[in-house]
Amino acid sequence: MYFYAWSHNGGITQYLLPPYSSASYFLFFSLMRVWAPSLISFALAALWVLAMKHENKKRDEQFFYPEEYFLALLSIGIVGWPSVVVFFLIFFIAFVIGSITVTVIKGKEARISSQYLWIPVALSVILLQELLFEGSSIWNLLKI
Repeated sequence: MYFYAWSHNGGITQYLLPPYSSASYFLFFSLMRVWAPSLISFALAALWVLAMKHENKKRDEQFFYPEEYFLALLSIGIVGWPSVVVFFLIFFIAFVIGSITVTVIKGKEARISSQYLWIPVALSVILLQELLFEGSSIWNLLKI
């Protein structure tokens, strides 16, 4: 898409592409604009899953179900780079509100599973990004 736009622009930007310049500039630009946000979010997701596994193993498998690792990796990975920050914030707020609600309903301290929060929170963050955050100055600052 970028190649087509640059090559058919007719302006000075067409000279940024081969044969007027090296292909490495275009490849680097494409890597940074298209792939870097996804790579960053999947790297953060992998680190998060490793931390989840470590903590779960340390606490005798009482926090997370085995399928939650895949759900966490998928949901953190699909939201993209700047949205990861909002994802973690909304996820923890939803988890705390859910825990408080279940505790109040049962009348004693109760634990909830985060298994059913991963995908809905990810979809909510993607929707929020498209509706509220896209184009704001802080959002553009966080983008790569």
